Amino acid sequence: MSLFSTLGIGRSGLQAASIGIETTSHNVANAGVEGFHRRTVESANPTARTYNGNMLGQGVQISRIRRAQDQFLGVRVVESTGISSAASTLSGALSSVEEYFNEANSSGVNETLQEFFDSLTDATGDPADHGLRQSLSESAEELAETVSRTATSLDATIVDIEKQLDTSVEQANTLIAALAAVNESINASGDPVGAGDLLDERDRLAQQISTITGATISYGESGQANLYVGGHAVVSGVEWRELSTGTDANGDPKILVETSRGNVDVTSLLEGSLGGNLEARETTQGYLDSLNTFASTFADAINTQHAAGFDMNGAAGGAVYSYTVGNEAMSLGFSSAIADEDSLWAFSGSSTGGVGDDTNLKLLMDVESTDLFTSGTETSGEFLATLLNTVAADVTRAGNNAKAASAHADDVEGLMASLTGVDLDQEAISLIEFQAAYQASAKVVQAADQMLQVLLNAI
Repeated sequence: MSLFSTLGIGRSGLQAASIGIETTSHNVANAGVEGFHRRTVESANPTARTYNGNMLGQGVQISRIRRAQDQFLGVRVVESTGISSAASTLSGALSSVEEYFNEANSSGVNETLQEFFDSLTDATGDPADHGLRQSLSESAEELAETVSRTATSLDATIVDIEKQLDTSVEQANTLIAALAAVNESINASGDPVGAGDLLDERDRLAQQISTITGATISYGESGQANLYVGGHAVVSGVEWRELSTGTDANGDPKILVETSRGNVDVTSLLEGSLGGNLEARETTQGYLDSLNTFASTFADAINTQHAAGFDMNGAAGGAVYSYTVGNEAMSLGFSSAIADEDSLWAFSGSSTGGVGDDTNLKLLMDVESTDLFTSGTETSGEFLATLLNTVAADVTRAGNNAKAASAHADDVEGLMASLTGVDLDQEAISLIEFQAAYQASAKVVQAADQMLQVLLNAI
């Protein structure tokens, strides 16, 4: 064995220790970076050489910088991310909608309805009193405005959600294309284990896509990610497919996945913010539909009864409320004629009943206790109370689901971090070990150099 071989061995030790220090430093520097997986140095012995029948070592060589990973947990992390995002999105959206029905800070639909019937009751004290009639007009108008305002807010929420769907699809497509590009880079690297930065980026992109779509993932042998939305592949190796938005026969939004044969509707299969927003839109539309039902049914009942009475001029009562079919709640309005002239309230039971006749007024009051809704099982007040209770229950349930889904996602990510994250104490120990190895290899080089100097001086 020559001194030059010894120098080579020392040199390989210096290189290996230097790479170890560099890798450890990289781990420490990225300890706080979300999604970073620690790297470890894998070393091996070069092929030994034979000298006088003896196998002599050739030092050490770095075979790979391995990225810590657990593909099974990786699948679970992506899946739980999508589920948590959907639950969180739904909870946030419904919490905002609940404010439209919150009667703690201002009069809501249910409260203004009660104020309207209270004003009718007050009017029985003196049906000819213009002050009581004017107060009734104000209550009636306030009810219409509150219903319209609430419906407008619900409709605005639906419009905002639909805009967000378009934005989310655009973001998802950008990320999907980026993931396919990363897959191509991983494939080009030829190392599905050691291409650490590319693999970290792969998993980050997969999580971001899942946050939007609830995508699931599988891993190929080459380290590439295959991503599925609603069971349909949107990323397969370096190939990718776009998402798009559309509407169904009812005008409701739908999400489509591009395929070779056209588009596949995956609306009902989505998680992520898209799935959460779609469910929030459907739920909000249900609230608006209920409010439309209330507006039309209540207005029809009041108008019908009011038309059966007579005003202070002896004329038959006109319509108290008006609305547009198909947009009943938003368009609900109080009669401008009655608002300008309170004598047009038709309290009398006949054209000759006189200004003190309250026969029809009492029948108008009876509308409060009439089962007009839910197949004749609920009054107007009960119907609105049921709507408010439904909203509250939906918000509570969505909030609880969001907390549970978030806790599960945190548990899975915590487990992944414990297996693949950076332990600064361990890195400190590794740094000391590599430093000691470097110093020892330097001693080998120094010793071989001194021996060569002695040999050269002896010649």
